[in-house]
Amino acid sequence: MIYSIKGEIQEILEDSAIVENSGISYKIYMCSNSLLTLKKGSEVSLFISASFSMYEGQLLYGFLSREEKEIFELFKNNIPNTGSKKSLEYLNKVIKSPMDFKKAIYNKDVKALTSIFGFTNKTAQKIADLLKSKIEEIKPYEISDYNKNSQEYENALNALISLGYKSNSIKEVLKDIFSTQEKMELQEIIKLALKKLR
Repeated sequence: MIYSIKGEIQEILEDSAIVENSGISYKIYMCSNSLLTLKKGSEVSLFISASFSMYEGQLLYGFLSREEKEIFELFKNNIPNTGSKKSLEYLNKVIKSPMDFKKAIYNKDVKALTSIFGFTNKTAQKIADLLKSKIEEIKPYEISDYNKNSQEYENALNALISLGYKSNSIKEVLKDIFSTQEKMELQEIIKLALKKLR
């Protein structure tokens, strides 16, 4: 099983990127918002989810963060009749603000799912009903500080995960930082978190 791929971007297509690793080129499907952040010739590291098609064989789906992959698999594994391509479409709607999405699911806020993320009312209701129990409980500090700190929280979380720290440990440290500190720049948050994690 392929967990992740790190390599040079050879080509960016409408629905996928061609990434070369050790002389082998992989076609990796990604949501359009993620593809927009890529640059041909640059290096990228992608978390991978694989599926098998009777006609196309193994298909690879790539994600810029572990959280993106987790949300993709939430859709794919928990919503009936939702395959990989449809899950990518859903992910593309929520990728700009995963915390907003989790908050909406946690509160079963169908209005937010339709107005912010563009789901139809029927789909939003289905997603809220099926995923609420699957979403990790959002702690009060994440909700109360949400509007002020959500982007900084997400960026800090993903940056620290990429450095090899465990998600649960990072969240505990960020909880402490966000509950006791004024609004800070991302670099300050990461610097303080690293001191606490070491």
